[in-house]
Amino acid sequence: DLLSKRPERHQQLARRIFTMIVGAAQPLHLSELSHALATATGLADYNPKRVPRLQLIEELCSNLVVFDRTSKGSKTDPLVKIAHKSIQDFFLQDPESLDIPEHLRQYFVPAPTANLELGRACLEYLSFRRYHQPQDVSIIIEHQDHAFLRHAATFWHLYLNHAGRSAELFNKVEDFVRSQAFWTCIAVQSRSAPHLFARYRKMANGFYRPEMTGPQ
Repeated sequence: DLLSKRPERHQQLARRIFTMIVGAAQPLHLSELSHALATATGLADYNPKRVPRLQLIEELCSNLVVFDRTSKGSKTDPLVKIAHKSIQDFFLQDPESLDIPEHLRQYFVPAPTANLELGRACLEYLSFRRYHQPQDVSIIIEHQDHAFLRHAATFWHLYLNHAGRSAELFNKVEDFVRSQAFWTCIAVQSRSAPHLFARYRKMANGFYRPEMTGPQ
């Protein structure tokens, strides 16, 4: 009800926040979330002016979300998590089956919708013009100006694999994998998720196990 009194742009931002938090493959840091929210279809490059104020994100999330500043988070960059799994399960339900006012139904998140929202955000972020240039990945993945890069490179394909199919989305993916930005993504993946590039050795029992992992 408090959100309904906010400006329309704040309501839309709140919807994206809940969608991303509920659907994220792993909890997002506040900096990662804010950079993901700064993406938009057709946006050519990163624009810091599009990053929402961190205080605004906290205000819009109200009591449904926890800003964890004690474990893997920090005072300035907390982990953003749903306060309880039951809340996440609630928002994943079909609002048609519940007695939910019409103006609140936009905050319910079907899994394909969450995957598509996050997948598009990842793809748009990875396709920014700055990633089409040679990069020292070891430096930029630790920099706040590239806060969403590690998550986007690690999970973009996972999200899109569970999202709806469309010719428009297929063309975007095809353009991305044919670009130099894709190789920036691969370089980041090799550091953030080295198991994707592991060598596997066949065991005597017919199973395989990783032989070597790491940036090399």
